Formats: sequence, structure tokens, C-alpha cells
Amino acid sequence: AQSFLATATYRLLNLTLRLRNAGDTGDPVNVAIRTDAGNAPSDTILAATQLGIGNNVLANYVVGLPSPPSLTVGQRYWIVASGSSSVLNAYEWHHSGANVYADGKAMTNFGSSWEDPLTPTDMYFVTYGREIDANLTATIRAGRPDANPGDAATVRVYLNNTGDTAASAAWLNDTQLPGFTFLSDTSATAGAITGWPSFTFADVGNGARSFDL
Repeated sequence: AQSFLATATYRLLNLTLRLRNAGDTGDPVNVAIRTDAGNAPSDTILAATQLGIGNNVLANYVVGLPSPPSLTVGQRYWIVASGSSSVLNAYEWHHSGANVYADGKAMTNFGSSWEDPLTPTDMYFVTYGREIDANLTATIRAGRPDANPGDAATVRVYLNNTGDTAASAAWLNDTQLPGFTFLSDTSATAGAITGWPSFTFADVGNGARSFDL
């Protein structure tokens, strides 16, 4: 097992673990996300899945979670990998050989209780998710690399919500660079309820929208 600290409130979509199926290629490994109980994995399982590796190659494998759990910022969680095969026919979850991750640690359980390894270490893992709150970003890109004096120049504005919740409203304020004069925009087609120079969007859902200036 490996503990980790949630650095944001997000929905955990998948994991990447460095694994090798050391035995029968038909056997799966069980992977679960558990809550913390006194700095050890609890019996509460937030999500679980099985991964089958049909070869004996050591590699980084993506473990998808069919029912992504919601994690809370500042809370400790555990990735627990387990199996029913014998030690001679088991999976390997590779680790760093050192305590390199300050917000977590590795533990083992051979059937009775959770124990710290003799040498503190961290298992190889990466968590991937989507923020539950709205997360808005704006990007502006030029439509052409250069323009002569007097030419019309178009820029495209991208408003993107990568969070897991719609934003109730968003505002974008645009200030023209010296030498530029505002001509028109297509913000209304992207759902803006007010135009230049202060664009207002109501109820920004997931995904991206864009308009031209």
C-alpha cells in the first residue's frame, strides 16, 4: 500500500503504477483506494478495480477506476494493491527504495496487520483526476503571425473550464494593445451576454468555448 495526500478536491479518475506480473499471466491484481485510519489503510474502500497484465514485462500501467471517488483536499488516502496468488506467482509493485515522497509512505500486510517496511520507501504511483470545483482559464492566440499598419488582425479567445462543476458566471476584460482599435467580436455566438471590453458569460459548463476579436 502507498499513502498520498490530496492536494486539491478532485475526482480521482485513474492511477499509474509501475508493475510486473511475475507469475501466471492470467491472474489479475486488485487495486483499491481506501481512506486513512491512524496512518494506515482503513477497511473503507472508496473505489476498486482489477488489472490483468497478460505478460511479464515491467512497465508503467494505467489503472482506470470505473467509479471515480471524490477526494478532499488535505485528506490522506491509500492505494492498496492485493492478490490471492502465492508469493512465487504474484505481482510486483516497484518502489523507489527510499523515502522520496514527503506526504506519504509504503506499508505491507501479509495477512495480519499493516507494517512499515524495514527501510522507509515509496511505491511508484501517479494519480490523475479532475477538479470538482470549477477551474477556469483563458488563453488568447493571434490569428496571424504578423500584420502591417492598417491591416485587420484577429485574435481568438479561449475560455476553458477543466473543473468538474459548471461555473455560475465568468468575466473577461480585454484591453487593446497600443496602436490597436477595436472593430468587432463574435462573443455572442459563444454565449456572452455582454460584449467588448468586458465579456460576461453565464453558466459556464465543462469544456471550452471560443470567440474572435
